[in-house]
Amino acid sequence: MGHSLMDSNPTFSHDFLTQNGVPTEHTLPISGFAAQKRGRTLNGIFLEDPAEIRYVGLILSLVTQDGKPNPHFGDGPFRIVLHEVEFIV
Repeated sequence: MGHSLMDSNPTFSHDFLTQNGVPTEHTLPISGFAAQKRGRTLNGIFLEDPAEIRYVGLILSLVTQDGKPNPHFGDGPFRIVLHEVEFIV
């Protein structure tokens, strides 16, 4: 899947929330990922084969995976500590 603004392939995103200073664990099922292109949700496109995943990234986005304004986005520093990523098929 693409990762460049110039790439025609969509990216796939999944929202999750964190709590300041509180370690959290998240399970993000493949079926819950939404296809997006330049912040717009693309309906009818699904990530069906985990073998197609080429990279994983974390961002604090202006929009949710549904394309709506992110109510958790705001001014100030952003920090997230990632301890582990595990792919479960």
